[in-house]
Amino acid sequence: MSQLRLHARNLLFALVLGALVLTGCTPAPTVAAPTAAATQPPAAEATATTATTGGEATAAPTEAGSALTPDRLVPEITFVFSTADDDPARNEVGKMLTNEWTKLGLRVNPVQMTYDTMIDLYSTEEGYNAFTLGYDGRPERLDPEVLIRRLYYPGLNFMGYDNPEVTRLIDEQTVEMDPAKRRDLVFQIQEIVAQDLPAIIVYHDSSIDVYNNELWENVRVMPGQGVYNYWTLLDATPKGDQKVLRVAHNELPVNLNPFFETTGADTEVMRELYDTLARVGLDGLPTPGAAESWEVVDPTTINMTIRQGMIFNDGTPVTAADVKYSYDIQKEEGSSIYKPFLASIDSIDLVDDYHLVFHLTTPNAAIFMATFSQIYIIPEHIWSQVSGPKADYDNNTAPVGSGPYNLEEWRPNEEIRMSANKSYQFPVNPDGYSVILYSNLDAVFQALVDQEADINYDPLTPVQVEIARGIPYLTVTESQSHQIRIVGFNVRFPPFDDPKFRDAIGYTVDFDTIVNVILGGAGIEGSGVISPVNTYWHDPNQLFRRYDPAKARELLAAAGYEWDDQGLMYMPAK
Repeated sequence: MSQLRLHARNLLFALVLGALVLTGCTPAPTVAAPTAAATQPPAAEATATTATTGGEATAAPTEAGSALTPDRLVPEITFVFSTADDDPARNEVGKMLTNEWTKLGLRVNPVQMTYDTMIDLYSTEEGYNAFTLGYDGRPERLDPEVLIRRLYYPGLNFMGYDNPEVTRLIDEQTVEMDPAKRRDLVFQIQEIVAQDLPAIIVYHDSSIDVYNNELWENVRVMPGQGVYNYWTLLDATPKGDQKVLRVAHNELPVNLNPFFETTGADTEVMRELYDTLARVGLDGLPTPGAAESWEVVDPTTINMTIRQGMIFNDGTPVTAADVKYSYDIQKEEGSSIYKPFLASIDSIDLVDDYHLVFHLTTPNAAIFMATFSQIYIIPEHIWSQVSGPKADYDNNTAPVGSGPYNLEEWRPNEEIRMSANKSYQFPVNPDGYSVILYSNLDAVFQALVDQEADINYDPLTPVQVEIARGIPYLTVTESQSHQIRIVGFNVRFPPFDDPKFRDAIGYTVDFDTIVNVILGGAGIEGSGVISPVNTYWHDPNQLFRRYDPAKARELLAAAGYEWDDQGLMYMPAK
């Protein structure tokens, strides 16, 4: 094992070194403060005669409109991106863009953060100008509703983006039941946000995962999720005495309260603790879960039949009353992440213990994928007794749910262990599963090599994939993903409040180096919020900006930005 570890470390060092050389990610140069004499932009860089925006030629300024005084300096950009341990690829992208923007004349303050710290910062809406973030390819995100609303709807996105036309179109596509007409609306959204560029979709990485084939069979691969998914946790079959599936992860849950503003790791565990009316199948389509069946009576009426015989893990039967309570209370007090997907539900009629009628205010084309597969069924007899804000309730010790697993043990910063719910409506093959925390992706991979873990969560690096292919007890799986990795802009503050500035910055992303060097070919260039692998909903004709630093500078000059003789950039004269 020591030779494997040494080989991995040497290959990884070579890969990263190559990325740094090719991307020019050297330490940013120290830029001196402007002097009084530095009043004109460099002639060769900032006096372009024309620039092209949207296919039309625009005259560039031929002389400075006013003195390049310190108050006109483009504000320093605080750029927040992932640490190398948290996400090596996003860390490299952050360094690359820091270098590109510095060469363009911007003063950049790069700040590396862990995921949890980032989310806390972004929720304050200030203290950052640009940031990296990822939206994993969760099954429900195959429907365009989830990603376009989360990324571009006012009040939900971290950019502060608010385009009334986009908001109108998002709401319209939600209620459009004709797939072809809905597709046209989704295409219009993609085209507008590609022009506005509140965020750059940098890449869609592939899901490359492994599992231990000596210990497990019937491991499922799910679009966007790889091998760690609901179906694997149901179907994975032990081949020997190891009957608890061990998941190597670099993140553990923070809170198991469904009313809390959850992280991705919280969600992964709660989807096993709690059931949902629907689950997204391996084919990417919604399939009945806790619901036995549903019937669309008309565009705003859905009859729902609940499976009989389900029980919560405290022995209490699950009934339609619990479903109605779950939807009603989460619409009223639930997490802001899920509230938008409940907004179209006007009321729910309780017919009997196993039948409900959903009445919608407007048709909702995404309700089966985006709502029924996400909203947890929680026990009314527990949560109706919780006083005060339900998000404050400590649900981390003995959560009561009816999902395929129960919480067995939770050691913070170490491991969370789940035991199979043998009363679940579908067979659960493993006796349990555990999510084991490792400090970084190298440690995750070493646990797989040493057979201390059976499957991984985060996709492997190119070096790790090559090593894994040579290990007989590790099976490598690969699937194209609809997940996205973005660089977002805080459009509340200058300079990113200027659409012309964002347009120019769009030409500073070297997609080829990102895909071929940083990702080692395990992904594709970012070509919109809907990945090309999601073929029906992806608009192939939306604006895509190729890497062109010279064009970025031309566009900035045409918009009135100027440079002093030291290369620092100044805001347009008022």
